[in-house]
Amino acid sequence: MYYKNILIFVFVLLFSCYSSAKNNTEFANLGFYSPPEQIIERLTNSQSSPERNFLLGITYKKQKDLKSALKCFVDSAFKSHRSGQIKLYAQPIYSFLKSYNTKSPYYDDAVNEIADIFFKYKEYEYAEKIAKLAGNSSPRISVETTLTIASSLSEMKKNDEAIKLLSNKLKEQNSRIAQSVLYMKRAAFYGKNLDYNSAIKDYISIIELNPENWRAGIAAQQIYRFITVNNINVSEDIIITTTHALIKNKSFNEAEKLSVRINANSRKTTHIQNRIELLLRKNQQAAFELLNIYPKNSAEYQNMLFFLAERIRISGNRNASVKYYDMLTSSNNKDLRLKALLRAGNIHERNNSALYRGYYEKYISQNGDPAEIQRMFWLMARPELRVKNNEKAKELLLKSVNASAHGTHSARAYFWLYKIFSAEQNTTLAEEALSNLFTKHPGSVYTWAALDILPQELSKDNLKKLFNEAKDVNNTDRMFFLHNLMFFTGTEKNAAKTRITSLPTSITDPYSKLEDYITKTKGNVFFEIQKYFAIGSVEYINKTLDYIPENKDLDEIKFATLTKFAYELNNATLTVNNMVKLMRVMSLSENLALMGNNSIKAIIPKGFENFVKSSSKRFSVPENLIYSITKAESMFNHQAVSSAGATGLMQLMPPTAADIAKRLNITQYSLTNPEISITFGTSYISRLNRLYKDQYIFSLAAYNAGMGNVNKWLQSVDTTDLDYFTEFVPFAETNYYIVRTGKFYKQYNLIYGNK
Repeated sequence: MYYKNILIFVFVLLFSCYSSAKNNTEFANLGFYSPPEQIIERLTNSQSSPERNFLLGITYKKQKDLKSALKCFVDSAFKSHRSGQIKLYAQPIYSFLKSYNTKSPYYDDAVNEIADIFFKYKEYEYAEKIAKLAGNSSPRISVETTLTIASSLSEMKKNDEAIKLLSNKLKEQNSRIAQSVLYMKRAAFYGKNLDYNSAIKDYISIIELNPENWRAGIAAQQIYRFITVNNINVSEDIIITTTHALIKNKSFNEAEKLSVRINANSRKTTHIQNRIELLLRKNQQAAFELLNIYPKNSAEYQNMLFFLAERIRISGNRNASVKYYDMLTSSNNKDLRLKALLRAGNIHERNNSALYRGYYEKYISQNGDPAEIQRMFWLMARPELRVKNNEKAKELLLKSVNASAHGTHSARAYFWLYKIFSAEQNTTLAEEALSNLFTKHPGSVYTWAALDILPQELSKDNLKKLFNEAKDVNNTDRMFFLHNLMFFTGTEKNAAKTRITSLPTSITDPYSKLEDYITKTKGNVFFEIQKYFAIGSVEYINKTLDYIPENKDLDEIKFATLTKFAYELNNATLTVNNMVKLMRVMSLSENLALMGNNSIKAIIPKGFENFVKSSSKRFSVPENLIYSITKAESMFNHQAVSSAGATGLMQLMPPTAADIAKRLNITQYSLTNPEISITFGTSYISRLNRLYKDQYIFSLAAYNAGMGNVNKWLQSVDTTDLDYFTEFVPFAETNYYIVRTGKFYKQYNLIYGNK
């Protein structure tokens, strides 16, 4: 969150940095990056426009200044017509909104907000009339105005009419959130009518939509009150469903009181699971003994035993769950047996216990999931790599990639196979491992790490010749490998597009489609949100998307549209995040060698460029290193806060930030302010670079884990091979942070030049 005391000069700097942008990005930058106080200060005396007025309106509303918000919403309704000296009363505003003027893109939004304000003012008749002026420009506005109308009718003692209105609207809805909101409101009206059974039915519908959602928690609490306070008799199924939702929303006391109302002889699965979860909070042994209601070794017993083990593990008590998994490792149910072996083995592996190998070997011998087998062989190879037993490591790594060439650790296994074969001077197998890295895992951090250790025969001088030789014999697999390698090393960059045309279209066409999405996406159901991008309202973007019906067939269009709008406004965090989602739904791996220029810049954006430039110059830190750390730390989200409390773009811990502020003689600051975060983060990395003599791997390790830890590791971990150092730093998070940030650094240098 933004601190209230933010230096005015920081605010001025923020907007001076945007001054070179087009005027139509000013509102977006304000909305995306500024706290309410700064938005109001900046726009109060600025030129009126629908965008300016609506942004001010929602900002004043956040500040609970409804009178100012009302004025701004009224002035955002029409393209050029303003309210002038109109009195801010319901009737004149209603007449103004009904006038024949050209509506702005925010007309329906403004009407929706104005109706809501008058409802809060208890002007129910006009709240209803004004809400009815809104069109159906989006599913969200349609639902929200319906809610305002229904609420107004209810306040005017027209409950039945309100219920009928909501019932008709529910018939139109495919969005689960819209259904949930409408059910919640209708249930409240049924309650006012003392029709508790109908209210309970609606609350159960909310729970069934998603029992873990916070609305389900509220619905369950309402049902609990009807049962315990109003003494409403309901079926066992309703009690069980309600208890389940109460547990999922951590209302354990209420869940306990409902659970005991179920017949003691009930064997309904969800009821038994509810009882297990409640017992686990007090007595693990009692939860286990509850399973004795089933015959030992029956399917019901084994399934419930697995459920018990899972709940114990998920609660954080992993070690205690192992004995229950062990009971299932000889189950006659192969699926349960394999899951138990996997879970128990993983827990022992995380505990650095050698027992994990036995579980993994049993899992492998019983033909488990190939992707899991691939991971297991990698994890068994890693200790051999640590002690530099390369022969045994090689054997296990080969088994790993043979189990699955596309598993979660396949790229890591190929990387180490490449290093081992290179050390053995086995050029054929080394190149085969390298080829698998660059063709099967072009976006992996280990593929980019391999660029530092390429053999002489694959130097820039030779790559063009090798590619042409492969092209002459139409060896498309080798052409693909060499093209990727040439692009990643910056070889013959101007010829990349020509090389792509010689590759199979089955490889290249999906990336052409991706580029078209960024540049050519046109009007669709999601274009309604463009106006919210224009004013930088993430809140309105997200809640408008929430009300659009779920449809997997539209996911590509959705994420393409979001990426396009964010890219056009240079909003790095929304661009990257939506680009990643788009590529995921398209089943595309990240491969810069096949991506178009816009796609590349969308996945590798230069967020907050002016702040980065100034800090780079001030602290003598490469711009591309700042971008890379920012992307790795927060994905350019200036409001990011980690579970540990690290805050802002460059994820600084408050004590670290306080020390930096003291060094820079800054007394008041906000870590969610982009300029401050980049200044502080760059100052810190500059200090680390000096300490570790520009060995950026050590600097990155210290940025993530702290200087104290890194100084210890430099004494205990071999640093003659930096890949070895990175692999075996004691913190898995730091290991991944180094290779991930290193990948980004290479990418930024490749695309934007090494400055």
